[in-house]
Amino acid sequence: MTRAMHMGCGGMLWVLLCWAGSVAAQDTTSVPSTDSTKIIHLINADELMGIQPGGKDSAQLQKLTGHVRLIQGQTVFSCDSALQDLTHNTIDAYGHIHINQADTINTFSDYLHYEGDTKIATLRRNVRMTDGTMVLTTDVLVYDMNTHIGSYLDGGKLVNQSTVLTSERGYYYADTKDVYFKSQVQLHDPEYTLATDTLLYNTNSRIANFVAPTTINTGNSIIHTRCGYYNTIENYAHLCDRSTIIDSAQWITADSMNYSKTTGIGEAYGNVNWTDTARKMTILAGYAISHQQENTILATRQPLLIIARQKDTLYLASDTLYSAPLPPAVRPADSTAHTPPDLTASDSSVLPRPIDSLASTSTDDTATRRYVIAYHQVRLFSDSLQGASDSLFYSDRDSAFHFYTSPVLWTGSTQLTGDTIVLFTHDQQADRILLDQHAMIINQIAPTTYNQIKGTQITGYFKTGNELEWMSVRGNAESMYYAQDDAGALVGGNHATSANIHLYFREGKLDKVVFLKDVDGDFMQPTKIPEENQQLRGFRWEDDRRPKSEAELMQ
Repeated sequence: MTRAMHMGCGGMLWVLLCWAGSVAAQDTTSVPSTDSTKIIHLINADELMGIQPGGKDSAQLQKLTGHVRLIQGQTVFSCDSALQDLTHNTIDAYGHIHINQADTINTFSDYLHYEGDTKIATLRRNVRMTDGTMVLTTDVLVYDMNTHIGSYLDGGKLVNQSTVLTSERGYYYADTKDVYFKSQVQLHDPEYTLATDTLLYNTNSRIANFVAPTTINTGNSIIHTRCGYYNTIENYAHLCDRSTIIDSAQWITADSMNYSKTTGIGEAYGNVNWTDTARKMTILAGYAISHQQENTILATRQPLLIIARQKDTLYLASDTLYSAPLPPAVRPADSTAHTPPDLTASDSSVLPRPIDSLASTSTDDTATRRYVIAYHQVRLFSDSLQGASDSLFYSDRDSAFHFYTSPVLWTGSTQLTGDTIVLFTHDQQADRILLDQHAMIINQIAPTTYNQIKGTQITGYFKTGNELEWMSVRGNAESMYYAQDDAGALVGGNHATSANIHLYFREGKLDKVVFLKDVDGDFMQPTKIPEENQQLRGFRWEDDRRPKSEAELMQ
């Protein structure tokens, strides 16, 4: 190796040493540091210029130019040129900077300042860091070689396969592959976008952990949360702390939720609230599972269905609730208003249409109509109507509630029973009712006295406001009806049979009974009514099953 020495004028405080040509494997053993792990060794440089100090406090410097390579421990530094301070053990590097740490982390920039004793690197301009799976870019990055933590404070972007994250500040933990994003955090993925103030993301597992209020837009739904995580590989989210999932027509919130975008299945636990905003329908439950693609929900653990109405909200409780869209089918005739029949007309002209017939052949052209199934220990409450049964089916198509297995309804002081009960509604109000097979109406007029009417099938119609107006009894009609004076005292009882009977109500109470065709009956004094006639066969007064308030259903 040739050495050229250039001396300046007399009194000069500095002596410049310049080695011309290539410098390879240059060992800086003269570094003042006594810790060998902190020594920065020169591997290569096309040109080296040494600057010797003129006093004891002056820094010992050397300028490296061309294909510069330095090494400290397992970290290799490459650049176009560098100024190495041997006294303070620092490097200032320029142009095409590349730091390779143990062949795992590679960092690039236009400028580097490196503190050899603390092993802290400050990189500026066009900074890029990669571990093979992610690429982090920023204008200024501070990287601690000891802790393997990199941080930026003036905006940065991380690209992890198809996921892109940006934030004002970020902290990358190379050992755990965690990135802590802070301030104006945005995550973009082909499957969803995310916005938050703070986010913890792992580049290996590609799991995003939520530690602040966060909004996720999946395209089909929007998630609001502040607790939980999202697995971007499996498109799976665990949400806690009363998170909310919203789509175009419904939303759900709970103490905690699990949701898979791949399967469309979501599970909710604890104080579940699912609301269909279009239908003003809400389900409260301890547990619910929903299927987004099929638009279904199954609720258990004391579920409660709430259907908001203009005047009279309906509450329905059961062991299990299930709701799903109706398939396209023939739609029953829309409900129409019915007026009391003309008593002078023939019997056939006043009988209502069978309400279970398909009177219209128009097809259902909307996919938004739904049905609800409730089963086991069904109880229903509204101010004007209460009910109980083992199971229930409700359809948007005809706005009808179908009660099965020991069904019973109450309106005012009147109890309605049958093998099956169908309650039709119109404009969110009770419109008509069908009691099918072993149908019976019981109207309590005193603690132990009841007006009773039974038949094969009973059809009833309501006034506006869910108040019974009149009913038609068809097939083997039989009645036990008590007459009262103006003071309410009993004046007699009439046991009668007829092919058909019409009943008329006033203010929720039975007001008039009209027998039609094949009438046979006797009017008796109250004290002379045979005991076997006081209660018709099949009589059951089931007031103990009657819900008394919505609060009772919520227990």
